[in-house]
Amino acid sequence: MTGLTNLGIVHTIISLFALGAGIVALVRDREISPRNYVGKFYIWTTVLTCLTGLLLLLFLAGATLQVWRLRRRGKPTAPASSPAGSLASQP
Repeated sequence: MTGLTNLGIVHTIISLFALGAGIVALVRDREISPRNYVGKFYIWTTVLTCLTGLLLLLFLAGATLQVWRLRRRGKPTAPASSPAGSLASQP
């Protein structure tokens, strides 16, 4: 198990494509220009990386808020053996 969610895997793949496109653009043209295909690809994959990162942040914040609410009500959280439980068991 990698410890990544499906969204985390997609986010990582998109960001690696953006990184590759940026390197290609810099080596080939010495700049990242939105006038050519590589520059446009870099810009759009960077935007997608930002959006998926925002979704990951919202997912993590929602999960953390849910655990906090359950603890406040005195209800047990997930067992410590699961990834969510290990986050919930930390002080």
